[in-house]
Amino acid sequence: MRISELSTRTGVSAPLVKFYVREGLLPPAERTGHNRTEYGEDHVARLVLIRSLVDVGGLSLAAARRVLDAIDDTALPLAEVLGVAQGALPRPAAPASAAARDRVRAVTTARGWRVHDDNPGLEAAAAVLDGWARVGRGDLAAGLERYARAAAVVAEADLDAVEAVVQADGDRSRAAETVVVGTVLGDTLLAGLRRMAQEDASVRRYGGDPPPGSGIVTGSAGGGQGRGADGSTDDRTGDRTGDRTGDKTGDRTGHRTGHRTGDEGAGRPSDRGVELRTAGAGR
Repeated sequence: MRISELSTRTGVSAPLVKFYVREGLLPPAERTGHNRTEYGEDHVARLVLIRSLVDVGGLSLAAARRVLDAIDDTALPLAEVLGVAQGALPRPAAPASAAARDRVRAVTTARGWRVHDDNPGLEAAAAVLDGWARVGRGDLAAGLERYARAAAVVAEADLDAVEAVVQADGDRSRAAETVVVGTVLGDTLLAGLRRMAQEDASVRRYGGDPPPGSGIVTGSAGGGQGRGADGSTDDRTGDRTGDRTGDKTGDRTGHRTGHRTGDEGAGRPSDRGVELRTAGAGR
């Protein structure tokens, strides 16, 4: 196919296709005659992979090139392809503290994980612990073991997918691509599923059944104003509101946390707390 057809099929502009060829991410077209080149299905597949790594996986072009080189290197063991894929993922801007690294390492050691000290996941996890500590929520690190258990389940699923390819046809290139796609895009998949699971867990724990797309809304305890399923408000407290817009006039305010207004001072937290409830669902 000509470059125009390749562009149409993949959604990648012709100039960008040529750029990828110059940068070594995409193999050059096959020359079929004087001033004539042809692209094939392999070029289509590679372009789709490049855009997935960059657009969905968030890799830089330099990182994507390293990953693609690992896929193409038939002498590279799959375990090392995994290492290249992990190393290509974005890393924390600042190094984690030794204390945070030690705490993560203690959990992995207790679980019997065989992990090198230079595994990028160690630094990433430790950086999160440091972030929690900086905002005064170091107590959240108590859940590290539970997160590790969940991660182990996901890791087994990742490697099961690779093994299925190996057992099916023994195609090393396809298996290597599975390692890369599962690692890079899998992070994005897991984050998306986690957000949906959080919403489901909150509904199960706090009750109610929010309408599609509404999620969970917060209001003030004891009758703060909240959104109903039809978008209307339930105003039961006079000068207190829980409108999610947070943009009322006069003496009223719409802070989602149920702040008091009027004589008590706008923006002061209500002494009656914050109620987590579902949109349109009563207690």
